[in-house]
Amino acid sequence: MHKSGFINIIGQPNVGKSTLMNALVGERMSIITNKPQTTRHRILGLLSGDDFQMVFSDTPGLIRDPSYKMQKTMNTFVHSTFEDADIMVFVTDMLEDYDADDPFITKLKKVEAPLFLVINKVDLSSPEAVVEKIKWWKEQVDFKEIVTISALFKQNTDTLFRLLMKYLPEG
Repeated sequence: MHKSGFINIIGQPNVGKSTLMNALVGERMSIITNKPQTTRHRILGLLSGDDFQMVFSDTPGLIRDPSYKMQKTMNTFVHSTFEDADIMVFVTDMLEDYDADDPFITKLKKVEAPLFLVINKVDLSSPEAVVEKIKWWKEQVDFKEIVTISALFKQNTDTLFRLLMKYLPEG
């Protein structure tokens, strides 16, 4: 059985979306810097094996309150990924906080594709803080899978890959 699909990676700026895609694809596809909005359009990465093909889409970081035209255009790219994903991967990190009434959380609740939560930068926090972060997110959104990683050190990215394979559609 051959599996293939589009996996869209979304999240706020600087949570490690590009680092994650590079770790999964195995080569440097996306630019990685500490500067927000380095990724300004969708960048595609392809990972193929004998029985699968994954097309990753690394998106610009979603700006909560865009103040100029380029930010608004980049947000449009991000919102378009909600429509064409076979699997949606929402990346956050241990340093990022959301309010339960954040409009982005409302949008995540409406995702029809399998939705994964990837909590990055767990290497920077205590295990207790990671457990609390997972608990908070479980109360907000019904994710198919929750995976904690350090994309920079490729910690637990193999688990994420196996779960992506599990949900990757046939075809």
